[in-house]
Amino acid sequence: MIDTTLTDDILEPSTYLVDHVSALNNKVEAQLLDKNVEANKLQTKLKKGALMPTLSVGAVGLYQNLMGSGQANVVGLATLSVPISGLWSDNHLVKHQKIAEQIACQDRDDNRQQLIIQMQSSYNDFDNSYKQILVARKSIEQSTENLRLNEDYYKAGTATMSDLLDAQTSNQQSLDKYTETVCNYLDCKTAYFIATGRNSQ
Repeated sequence: MIDTTLTDDILEPSTYLVDHVSALNNKVEAQLLDKNVEANKLQTKLKKGALMPTLSVGAVGLYQNLMGSGQANVVGLATLSVPISGLWSDNHLVKHQKIAEQIACQDRDDNRQQLIIQMQSSYNDFDNSYKQILVARKSIEQSTENLRLNEDYYKAGTATMSDLLDAQTSNQQSLDKYTETVCNYLDCKTAYFIATGRNSQ
């Protein structure tokens, strides 16, 4: 008899299959890779901004009241600052930052691909664990039938006690193997849920 407490959660892995590219959005690792690219793009903008000329505008007002006649004067000020002294080194820093940005983008793409491969590998393990359960179930059916026949033969006197004990041992081994495959299935299911950024269900 198969322990039904171990078989309640056994569904075909395709029941839990998700689109692996879409599942990347649930992965913290993928989100961190995106943030790293964003940070490098901002750094590039900041370094480019340091090379831009800056314009400062100001105004000063003065009011005089001499001999009862008020007079207001306003003076406007404008300053254009063009970075020249560190232009070569600043350009060099911008080039380095652009390279860092490209590396971050490449790392993100490579690592996203690795995460997708990991998801597929995890699903393959999950699928294989289910197939092992099907094999183990068939083995239980065969060993249970063999045990039934040997019990009948023993009662009829056409089989020995040794034959009956061998049949009982074989049946117990198939049950133990089934329990092992179910545990492996549940482990693989959990691993697949983790790989696709979901809580285990």
